[in-house]
Amino acid sequence: MLLADMGVSRVFLEERHPSLNERDKRLIDAIRGKKLIPAELRIDIQRPSEEPMLWMPDIVAGAVGADRVRRDPQYLDAIRSMVEEHDIPLR
Repeated sequence: MLLADMGVSRVFLEERHPSLNERDKRLIDAIRGKKLIPAELRIDIQRPSEEPMLWMPDIVAGAVGADRVRRDPQYLDAIRSMVEEHDIPLR
């Protein structure tokens, strides 16, 4: 399923070192050029202190990590109804 199919119109990337931000922007432009990202999908680079939605991936990753690594499911259990897990093969 594509982000646009889910009604997503804006994506935030976490700000990193300036050279990495520039690399991210070039990658986004290249992907847009191949029509893999719709022109209307807005992609912004933000500081987590300015965009609280950037906290969510860290929260979810921490909960999943606690469950899988430390065998402590309490945090994932608290958000499990909102988390959809997929097995994605690594290259």
